[in-house]
Amino acid sequence: AHVHPVAACLSKACGKGFGRSFHAKIGVSETVLGQDLAQAVERRLTGLFLSARRTHGLVFGIEPILESLKGSAMLLICAVDARLERLGTELTHAVSEGRAIAYGTAQQHGEIFGHDTVEFFAILSENIAREVSGLVALLAEAHKLSAGTSIGSSRGEACRFPEGR
Repeated sequence: AHVHPVAACLSKACGKGFGRSFHAKIGVSETVLGQDLAQAVERRLTGLFLSARRTHGLVFGIEPILESLKGSAMLLICAVDARLERLGTELTHAVSEGRAIAYGTAQQHGEIFGHDTVEFFAILSENIAREVSGLVALLAEAHKLSAGTSIGSSRGEACRFPEGR
């Protein structure tokens, strides 16, 4: 079954969509599906971050990040509790170019990388950056679904496309 990674489509699939696709009674609640999806996405993100680090495709520290933003950085990850003023105008440029996203807390990032806290890091790999961006968007939809705020869709009617029904 294919379901668009949008909370409204996932919500509709929990109703009757999965049952129709699999020709069986499927008993999954939106909340459980949202929580399971969020956990899976967070595990995948952690794996991508560690893979980028292992292959030297990740940059830590304010000075190296600022240098990489001028050149090779494909995506800047900012902790939601980061002190954004530390990056100044380079952050503004990265945001305006669509090369910066907010994800996790500094403590969560620190746990991934074995530090106390990590407010910022930059991903140098285009492929990993593209996948991380998509997964962070999917994570937001999963959180909407688990919180029960999936009514409506930013793309119009939920699951109006045949492959999403």
